Amino acid sequence: MACERKSLPDLVQGLGRERPRFARELERARGLDAFAVVVEGSWQELAQGQYRSQLNPHSACQSIAAFMARLGVPFWFCGTRTAAEYCCWSFLRQWLQGRVHELRAVERMIKAPAGAPNAPAGACARGMDNHKADEPRDVLDAFGGPAEAHSGMVPEGGATC
Repeated sequence: MACERKSLPDLVQGLGRERPRFARELERARGLDAFAVVVEGSWQELAQGQYRSQLNPHSACQSIAAFMARLGVPFWFCGTRTAAEYCCWSFLRQWLQGRVHELRAVERMIKAPAGAPNAPAGACARGMDNHKADEPRDVLDAFGGPAEAHSGMVPEGGATC
């Protein structure tokens, strides 16, 4: 799982001069459970060529569309660095919550007594009794927790992702 945050100049460089390296990076990301490119600029800025490069704005936009269509990599144009930080945090948090939910389902199956519905053959009641993370919040605290994540992260008017 990864979230690649890029400034608009970095993105344009990856679409232009450093395209082979950027394309390899996106290809490798296909093997991850989840991946997104989060841009600290807007689509409008890209489409209007509001960057310092000779790269044609139409070519830049078509490159993004091709990467999304061919590689299945989402690109989020968040407008500002603050909004991009919030989008990355949200993406990582949602992915982590999904994994916690999956682990709890496995834990329930392990704890299910033999012969109970949904219990795997040979299941025992031992399970994972020492597991202390009863709330996703316990695991998510490693990411600053929801209260800290919203404090000063979202620009006035809210994030655009």
